[in-house]
Amino acid sequence: MELVPEHYRQGAEEVRQHLVMLRGGAPFLSPQCALQLIEWFDEDVGVPTILVALERAAEARRKKRSRIPLTLRAARRHLGKAGRATLRKGTDRSLQPLANHYAATDDTALAALCDELRAVEAADAERAMAMAMGLIRTFLESAWKGLRPGERERHLAAAQEDLGDLLHDIPEVDRPALVEEVARDALRQRYDALSAANVWELISP
Repeated sequence: MELVPEHYRQGAEEVRQHLVMLRGGAPFLSPQCALQLIEWFDEDVGVPTILVALERAAEARRKKRSRIPLTLRAARRHLGKAGRATLRKGTDRSLQPLANHYAATDDTALAALCDELRAVEAADAERAMAMAMGLIRTFLESAWKGLRPGERERHLAAAQEDLGDLLHDIPEVDRPALVEEVARDALRQRYDALSAANVWELISP
């Protein structure tokens, strides 16, 4: 591990956190994902590009109702493609448009997140991306863990119903992870503007 550059470790942690946010499940990168990540870093692929590719891969899986686990390799074909941004940057390269998108919210946690996003300085785009996505991931994870008693079970049950016969085609041991991924995805759709694609669109040079 001592041979791994520090910026590789920092980047890997960002990617790991994002992958776990998208799919739930094991809080670590598989050996295959780790090797893929090192290959990308060696090719100077930036963390924002990888995060956007992961989100594109997750969206593609949602549309195709894929039963294959979300991995970095699943994101390869999306690497370098434009993110599916729904917001457009202003002249100041700030996250103000994202915060304004939720200006009417009565969700105190979401309002607090918006205040934090407004304070992110975009002078160093990749650093700002890391800060903003860290805040967003914390918010979304808290939203998942903070579901009221019975509400998470309803999300999981709805996800299982949505997957339907697809669950019969995968080993039983893998089914809970896939159900959780679909349930988490449904929750994130409530906050669909909180994406790496939008953040990078707003603050990238």
